[in-house]
Amino acid sequence: MALRLRRGTDAERLLITPLQGELLFATDTKQIFVGDGATVGGVLVGPVDAETFDLVNDTTPQLGGDLDLNNNNITGVGNINIDGTISATGNIGLGDADADQITVGGVINSSLRPAQTETYSLGTENRKWQHVYASGVTIDQTLTAESIVLNNNIFNGSDSSIVYNASTDSLFASNIEGDLTGSVFSNDSSTVLVDANNSELSNGTLTLSGKNISSVAGDEIVLDAPNVVQYRYGIDNNPDNMAYLSILGGRGTRDVPLAVQPGDFPSSLSMQAYNGTNIETKTLITTLIDTVSGTNALPAKLLFTVHDFDGNYATYGSLNARGTFEMPVFKPTAFATTTERDALIATPEAGMVVFVTDSDGGGTEALQVYKTVGGWTDIA
Repeated sequence: MALRLRRGTDAERLLITPLQGELLFATDTKQIFVGDGATVGGVLVGPVDAETFDLVNDTTPQLGGDLDLNNNNITGVGNINIDGTISATGNIGLGDADADQITVGGVINSSLRPAQTETYSLGTENRKWQHVYASGVTIDQTLTAESIVLNNNIFNGSDSSIVYNASTDSLFASNIEGDLTGSVFSNDSSTVLVDANNSELSNGTLTLSGKNISSVAGDEIVLDAPNVVQYRYGIDNNPDNMAYLSILGGRGTRDVPLAVQPGDFPSSLSMQAYNGTNIETKTLITTLIDTVSGTNALPAKLLFTVHDFDGNYATYGSLNARGTFEMPVFKPTAFATTTERDALIATPEAGMVVFVTDSDGGGTEALQVYKTVGGWTDIA
């Protein structure tokens, strides 16, 4: 048997005042009312309308307590807007295509750790992060950067020594190892210090290219050392194998040399000293292209120049290509006695000239020459 409620149309319901606890059912609106003994038509129990308990069509559904999914899923297409804390365990997937966007407006309150080491990347070649701010970066493998801007020093992690000093713009390294690709320029980019294309090393004035050291026009090359030594091993009786130092001078340029002319001074060897104010030349050995020629159109002449007693540079000796040695004064070695002479010159050779102050033991001075036949002979 069934319980039947008092019923009628909604218009008929409004003609009565049901007693307390009396139930009414409106047959046309499908609603249930309960009487309180005072309200005409009773108090609505529900539903408000046909779609009140239809979650699909209800635009503002609400829960009066926690929603237990009972091991089921929430599926659908739409948005989730929650003002509060979200706690989730298990695997979480955010987005499945490049068009999906994830915006993090708050702060991340934990570490970000990849599921597998050295497997995932932060950004891609075509999608780069603009800036990365960190108090420290540890990289176990290779760091690749298009450019590095330093606002402070670079330190050695083992002893905290400075490798790069930002205030003085200085680099400190016991050894620099590895291959250099490209060139190194000065800080104003005006001078190539290391020219990778031409295999040259330069400090802006002095350039090392292959076996050649050259300087810009007008500059001198200074070797500041107590000794400058040139080594050559494997010498023998072949002149090509001897140690060789060449001082080269010529007309024109190095790329387009021109022939020297009679009277030119191609090269010179200068010995200098500091006089208290300036550095000045004291002796000079100079090569001259002789103005008198024979079958050789450009014979050499060697000049010996000194800084003389009056402070002038005077050429007091010369040796020309004809074997003539010329000097204004010739002074042979003087010996007190012939015994002293023979002690020093144990094996005399023809043509030797000496001066003996006591040639005969009687105090007679003599200029002597050694002859193959006759031995030491007084000249005067």
